Amino acid sequence: KYRTDKLVFSGFGDIRSLNGYKRHYGGDLVSTLKGREVAVNDMPENWGWFWGYYSAEGSRNVDKISFAMHSQEIEQRNKIISIITNDLSKKARYQENKNDNGGQVLFNDRKFSRYIKSEIKTHINKTITPEIFSAPIKTKLAFLEGYIAGDGYCNDYGGISVSSVSKKLAYSVWQLFRDCGLNPMMNYHKRNGKNCFFQQKDGKKYLANPCWRIQLNPKESIKFVELTDIQRYKKTKLKYWKSLKSNNTEIKNDKDYYLHPIKNIDKNYKRQTVYNFEV
Repeated sequence: KYRTDKLVFSGFGDIRSLNGYKRHYGGDLVSTLKGREVAVNDMPENWGWFWGYYSAEGSRNVDKISFAMHSQEIEQRNKIISIITNDLSKKARYQENKNDNGGQVLFNDRKFSRYIKSEIKTHINKTITPEIFSAPIKTKLAFLEGYIAGDGYCNDYGGISVSSVSKKLAYSVWQLFRDCGLNPMMNYHKRNGKNCFFQQKDGKKYLANPCWRIQLNPKESIKFVELTDIQRYKKTKLKYWKSLKSNNTEIKNDKDYYLHPIKNIDKNYKRQTVYNFEV
């Protein structure tokens, strides 16, 4: 319903025009575009929240879609049940798992499950429905709120963060933050060594998979809290974040661009014309 066929390309011209910024900020910089010109569809905010929460806690089988959650996550449970009931017109039910203080919200829809299998996929290949990228900003923020309500760490002194074993999902979340005017950081965790093993209740030991971590520093976390209702679902260190005096020195804002300081260059290539295409 919300698919768009419009593809938008944006490119950079001669980056030497930014030499003034090098002198101003005291080092070399790479620029990236702030806003992307995308076709806006009419996807409602509840659908954005649904897909965000599915990206964090959702799974499927042949004819069933389910959302895992802790038994104390009452707000998340009520929200997803409301969307399934009112927006999807499906009968949702909560199933408690007494063995691990958890549970899941379930509903049946074989056709919808097939769509998720083909478009969203799972585990390391998990991605998000492409319609999100051309949705209104409020819907993108709702997606991020739903995703963080499920998988986010908000009670962190370093700011809000989320992790995913799926590279596609991580880059998608990073881009949605950027589309909403927020400056996320992303890094890769190899998760090697004894400290990365965890033990299930059945006694089996598993090695944690490598993952991508997306983080908002305290300054950007404050912005996200003010733009969303995330505190309805997660405790935050908002008071502590507001007490900090330091600024985000990693990224500079300049009209239509973000300016990133270059920390080091691993390889040198001969001078040549390059192009940056964004779809």
